Amino acid sequence: MVFALGLPLFLWGWALRWLVFWCVAGWSWAQGPVALTASGYVTDDSHPRYPGDFRTYPLTVRLQIHADLAAAILEFESGDGAEKEVDRYFFSQGLVYQVDGEGRAKAPGTLGDLAPSTLALIHPALRDLVLAAAPENVLVLNEEQQVFSCNNALWVWHPQENTATRRIFSDVLGDGEETIVYPTPTDAAQKVTVRRRGRDIASFQFEAAKPCPAFELPPNLYPNEPRVITVDDIHFTEQAPHVFTLDLARINTRVWVAEFESFLVVLEGAYSSQNCALLADQIEAKFKKPVRYFAFSHLHGQYIGGVRAWVDRGVTVLAPASTQPLVAQAVAASFRSRPDRLEKSPKGLQFEAVQKMKVIEDKQLRLELHNIDSDHTKDYLIFYFPQSKILGTGDLLFYRPGQPLKGRSKKLCATVQSLGLQVDRFICTWPLSGYGTQNIVNHEEMEKACQ
Repeated sequence: MVFALGLPLFLWGWALRWLVFWCVAGWSWAQGPVALTASGYVTDDSHPRYPGDFRTYPLTVRLQIHADLAAAILEFESGDGAEKEVDRYFFSQGLVYQVDGEGRAKAPGTLGDLAPSTLALIHPALRDLVLAAAPENVLVLNEEQQVFSCNNALWVWHPQENTATRRIFSDVLGDGEETIVYPTPTDAAQKVTVRRRGRDIASFQFEAAKPCPAFELPPNLYPNEPRVITVDDIHFTEQAPHVFTLDLARINTRVWVAEFESFLVVLEGAYSSQNCALLADQIEAKFKKPVRYFAFSHLHGQYIGGVRAWVDRGVTVLAPASTQPLVAQAVAASFRSRPDRLEKSPKGLQFEAVQKMKVIEDKQLRLELHNIDSDHTKDYLIFYFPQSKILGTGDLLFYRPGQPLKGRSKKLCATVQSLGLQVDRFICTWPLSGYGTQNIVNHEEMEKACQ
């Protein structure tokens, strides 16, 4: 019942994203990461001395929130002097986790009577990030109720009341209910209160949000790491005259820009429409030229991901003929739950198949796209710049210093030789780090590893 008694789902998705930019201090987000502090308390009824007994612990709360990355750091400080303790939680894409003494991620623990799911929603900005992180997991029942999940708990948000409620269960007391009461935009006191079984178990008085430095989170224990970039991640490196790369360390991948006299060619995607739309804005702003072609090495999601952002700009997609059905499917797909620009203003696909080789050339630059047998996917494009003798190898090259190549990397040696390419530098798309590999390899290193 997408339209039942409420707004259409795609409008709710838009509204949830807009909510992310509210702030409890004046309800308007500053640009970039912000910090908030609060004073309050949490109770703990885990070891009562008599029925109804509980302990109360004063707490200082410190939050750092980066809305663009749907990420946050939550710190709860209790005690004084030698008794002072800080419980630290990390919030990423709607999930909360902690780390052990060696920096390894672990499942989050409770904080007094507050479960991890409740901690993840302890501030309205965090709640809005949870809602926006996976709008396809938000069920809009009507104008007064939206159901969503957070850290293995099912919540109902009541926008008009500005409360979030969940059912709870105890082996002793059975069924019950927990409610988070948020301040409204007109509330002078920006207080968040948590009630369970009719009793307040936590309350925090928040101060105004202030800008803070950017921050990084330790690796998440959950399998789906956020793959989102910001403007701060985008830096252009000139590998050779008119050949640039953008090393996106946050998502461990590389995008290429080839600058011709009157247009640009972009090589490789970056997981999503959101990322590629941002890249497109920054690329066209830097070079003051339109992007004419977009190509990707192969059909895996990291590389084809974001193709919709380029189609939205009227760019021609270059790919093997076998990949055209997947590109067309991506362009025609519904993105109502996470609307991108193409969802809001559909455009037709401009596609050119690369059979064996495609050459793009003017007086300034020559780029060759070779469709090869890769031992990885049925069709695979590598990118060769003969003037600078640079080869873009996608994810085919796993060079480990001092070790011979194997598998698809070994296959690449034979391919380069058979095509007669003169290569001084082999530059990978992925990975930039990890796996014990080196992401730029010179001719001598490659020649030795191939042998």
